[in-house]
Amino acid sequence: MAYEGVSSILALRFGIDQSSAMVKDTAVTVPVDGFPAVDGDAITMPFDGAIVGVALDTESGGSENSEVTAQPTIDGAEIAGVATTVGTGKHAYASFDPSLYPVEAGQMVGAEIISTGSTGTPTPNETVVTVFVQVGQSQT
Repeated sequence: MAYEGVSSILALRFGIDQSSAMVKDTAVTVPVDGFPAVDGDAITMPFDGAIVGVALDTESGGSENSEVTAQPTIDGAEIAGVATTVGTGKHAYASFDPSLYPVEAGQMVGAEIISTGSTGTPTPNETVVTVFVQVGQSQT
């Protein structure tokens, strides 16, 4: 999907204070920043578009062999594109071609974090995941 004419990129922000230990390879839903996970775990898209990027920022980051990964979701389904911290890094990002992850008006865009570490690590504390969605005036 290519965009012609005027297009914009929306930054959808999700945040969580993950102060309890994460379980290895188990996704944790990151709610819309400032809202409880029960009602604020995704944003309904009012336009057609495409996920074109994701950024992950954590207070304490991961650790060696215990990275933290951010994954955008569409209607609760994880997409393949991810941003993963490396070692003790606190920030990561990834960008995607607009043709990879199209989003239709009415679909819900959300975010998850996953740890590759063993049970009990890491505890990334304050974590923000930003999902970038490109919307355009016309699409081909």
